[in-house]
Amino acid sequence: VETPRGNPYVKFVCVPGLPRHHTVCEKGEENPREKRLIQNTESLQKLADFCGLESISSRSWIAHVRGRMPAGMPLTPTENHPMPVDVDQLGIFSSPADGIAMSALCAGVEGPSLLFDVPAYQVVEAALYDFIFCAGDRHTQNVFVDEDSNIKLIDNDNLLGEQVFVPGSFNKTRKCGVSSLFIPGTMESWRLRRSKYCRGLLGTLDYRCHAGPSGEVNLKPKLQQCLTHFKKSSANDIHAEFGLAELDFAKSLKQRATDLLDVGFPAALQRASEFEKTIMFTKAPDNKKPFVGKKWDEIPPSSDKDLFVAWRDSMWRPLEPAVCNGLRANWDNAPWDYRTDKSFVGGEEGADGIGIELQRITVEMTRPKTIQP
Repeated sequence: VETPRGNPYVKFVCVPGLPRHHTVCEKGEENPREKRLIQNTESLQKLADFCGLESISSRSWIAHVRGRMPAGMPLTPTENHPMPVDVDQLGIFSSPADGIAMSALCAGVEGPSLLFDVPAYQVVEAALYDFIFCAGDRHTQNVFVDEDSNIKLIDNDNLLGEQVFVPGSFNKTRKCGVSSLFIPGTMESWRLRRSKYCRGLLGTLDYRCHAGPSGEVNLKPKLQQCLTHFKKSSANDIHAEFGLAELDFAKSLKQRATDLLDVGFPAALQRASEFEKTIMFTKAPDNKKPFVGKKWDEIPPSSDKDLFVAWRDSMWRPLEPAVCNGLRANWDNAPWDYRTDKSFVGGEEGADGIGIELQRITVEMTRPKTIQP
């Protein structure tokens, strides 16, 4: 449910009487999925506050909602619900993010040029946030950009490993499949790195375009203190202190924090991706096997390539140099300078125009239609 700018947004996992995306639930019955996302939302906000990363993302909280949804609420991208629906349940609230989604920004004529002015510290902080808290779906629709090029991360209730969690042995299942347009070597970054979409400028959001090609970062004191706390605490203590939904989430968080402190950001990213890499090399279906482990230029353009770049069963992709389009990193007035090499001012490698063009669906195809009662 969206409210006017300045008021928060509220999200429901399922609303009785509103079968959105074919989800059905009954009033008064416990919804396990809702319970997990509520717990995950509260844990993530507590963690972000503790680590000093709260300003890069929208703020979230849980509250009871009582009211009525008007007729015409969307059920699918092409269908609306014909009747009003009463609401009396818990909701996941988020503070509003200024500006528009990056996907909408990219569709405009002048919008893509704003990417050259995104504050460098925000890009690096977004990368750290997505790595530490395990964001597996950070794409252009859940990053907002305002008129001053400030960015804000939204839709964060599925982090900490929730997106890929499958009950079972911690060492035999996916623990944390990071995929973020800010983090190289992941599905989302790799597929946008050389994309023509957004005038070929999405590669500038690779955090290395702002921190330097080495990828090493200078952690701010509060974040360093937070990571040290995770490193020194047991997984059981982290699980209890922050109310995580699974002990496995605490184990995974502790490992990423320890690696980040011990070996630095690039090596920590590599360690965290090893399981996803194993999936890529051992479980890729036959139509994906020809592309496994190959760099972008080693794969001839084809419809199969377009399907492979967005394959989500493994979030690992080859690590390749950043495509920074001549960006000069904007560290002016940054509250913290994450660069280890303060002489670094920007990248020189430009996009060469080779890449996939993300398909654009016409307005007519996406216009909702109302189901008659």
